[in-house]
Amino acid sequence: MPEDKPTPEKLFYYRFAEAGLSRESAARLCGVSETTFRRWERNQQPINTAAYRLIKLHSLGIVQSSPWGGWRVHGGTLYSPEGVGITPGEIRALPYLLAVNQALRHQKERFGK
Repeated sequence: MPEDKPTPEKLFYYRFAEAGLSRESAARLCGVSETTFRRWERNQQPINTAAYRLIKLHSLGIVQSSPWGGWRVHGGTLYSPEGVGITPGEIRALPYLLAVNQALRHQKERFGK
């Protein structure tokens, strides 16, 4: 597999087009100043390879921080570390499902069934 060498164009693409990050947010994610990040994008300073990979991973929806470690987003579906997917519609339905569950439990306790 050919090596994916960081270029200013790729860095900008992954930061903005894929991840939707502002330069400020991307710099914070990489632990550098916004000035340093701007220099990378303008080819005024060599791009830190680890920072490039981090931006690329972020753009692919691979979550980096706890408690979301191992979770990822692909094709509009959120996947758990175990590979179980959940869609945005299913996530939006969770409060209603929890309310129905609570109502059924209350009914069972009240009527003993």
